Amino acid sequence: MQSFIPSFDASQQAWRRDAWLAFLVVATVGMSLLFTCAMPFAALATAVAMTSNRKQTIGFMLAACVLNQLVGLAFRGYPHEISTLLWAGVFAACTVASAVAASAVVEATRARFSPFMVMAATLAAAFVAFQFVLLLANLTPLGTLASFALATKAKIALINIAAMGAICLANRIVVAIGFLSAPQRPAAVMA
Repeated sequence: MQSFIPSFDASQQAWRRDAWLAFLVVATVGMSLLFTCAMPFAALATAVAMTSNRKQTIGFMLAACVLNQLVGLAFRGYPHEISTLLWAGVFAACTVASAVAASAVVEATRARFSPFMVMAATLAAAFVAFQFVLLLANLTPLGTLASFALATKAKIALINIAAMGAICLANRIVVAIGFLSAPQRPAAVMA
């Protein structure tokens, strides 16, 4: 069974990994323009964690957060106020938590489970970590719990699932045209 997300090893050319990360940057901009206050950071953290180490995942997610905020300020009408800057800091903390959780799950499960199971568990962990830090921020005077309605969180979860599906589909397309080669699953993995 082939992976849904590329896994780069020493035998692959560096430009392919860079191209994958460049695609994720473009995807970040596109999703930032598409989703107001619903950027699927958990899906992005999952895709990056499955292809990078923890340090690279955290760095990429922080860069994605900054890029998302810049797109919001420039094109989505985010207010130019101190509270926007404070919320940007909150989202940076959320993306770091998401990246750390995603990397930890990938590291703990990659050798024992199928790529799909690793991806699903990683997406769930990244989503929970992001939402937990966001909940903590909303317990301060900066926030409100009104945004934590079940319907709102279900919508955000569905956006992350759809974004993960879109990222996987894009990956399958580039594998099909030969731009990336899909790694083979190790024979020892049974789940």
